[in-house]
Amino acid sequence: MVDPNYAAVTERQPHGRTMPPYLITGATGFLGANVAVTLAEAFPSAEIWCLAMPGTRLPGVVAALPQVRCIEGDIADVEVPFSDGCVVHCAAVRDPASPRLWEVNAVGTGAVAERAARRDCSFIYASSQSAYGTANELPAREDEEPQPDTEYGRSKLAGERAVEAVYGPGDGWVALRFARLYGAAAGERYDGVVGAFLGAARSGVEAVVRGDGSAVLDLLDIGDACAAVAAACRHIADLRGPYNVGSGEPVSVLEIAELIREHRPRFAWRHEPTEDVGPGLWLDSHRFRSATGWTPQVSPREAIARACHRLERTSGLGEGETG
Repeated sequence: MVDPNYAAVTERQPHGRTMPPYLITGATGFLGANVAVTLAEAFPSAEIWCLAMPGTRLPGVVAALPQVRCIEGDIADVEVPFSDGCVVHCAAVRDPASPRLWEVNAVGTGAVAERAARRDCSFIYASSQSAYGTANELPAREDEEPQPDTEYGRSKLAGERAVEAVYGPGDGWVALRFARLYGAAAGERYDGVVGAFLGAARSGVEAVVRGDGSAVLDLLDIGDACAAVAAACRHIADLRGPYNVGSGEPVSVLEIAELIREHRPRFAWRHEPTEDVGPGLWLDSHRFRSATGWTPQVSPREAIARACHRLERTSGLGEGETG
């Protein structure tokens, strides 16, 4: 039951609504913007509310969607503008040096969850593989006790626990522990190893492979990540707690370098000896696949090939040309 003392919302849910409305936090970011586009396509009759921080604007492709409505505000005090809907919480701070890291990722996540629960809304939290830290066994599974080894990972795990503290052990909330997200859709992201290698390929400088390059990564295309969110929306009544969402195809750092060289033959790298490189991390996503029927459609190898083709188009240089 909705708390009668809760603050008035900006708009009541429409009479005869057949689809639940959605509120997407972090809608100006890479994940949030792409989630907005995906949910608009998956649920064309649903209202989609997008939260934009003061001073920011929704990407044009999101703002142009007919069912999208924008709310400007901070996650610390945003009101959920409907009842019996779903909040998809994508807002996060990734910079470990940011003074708002814990304020947003942990405290803010709990605050949004409290407001969602008071409006009888389900909650989908975009968490991260970083919550695991260095897994004891690979692939990492949800029944393993997370041991995050970065401030970002610790803050994301704290966010999960804040949501659980609000919703309890019952249904109605889920934390999607995404593998490394990358790709180009509504916005573009190629960071970490992939970004460094693509940057080296673009500029023609030698890349650096730390250690022997055997450390593995789990790379998840942004389209597949957003499809997982849509699947979670459809099956939210049957889900609770954390679920891994990864590609299922671990790829080593050296394989990434070799894949890029297949498309950019001049790309070169050197090995930098080091003893502080672990085995890497990849996720076992079997539970989420079984619960929702979701399967990734883009393999890491295919996505890297796409990134290389995009690099050729944006740089204006083919392999046989010089700048």
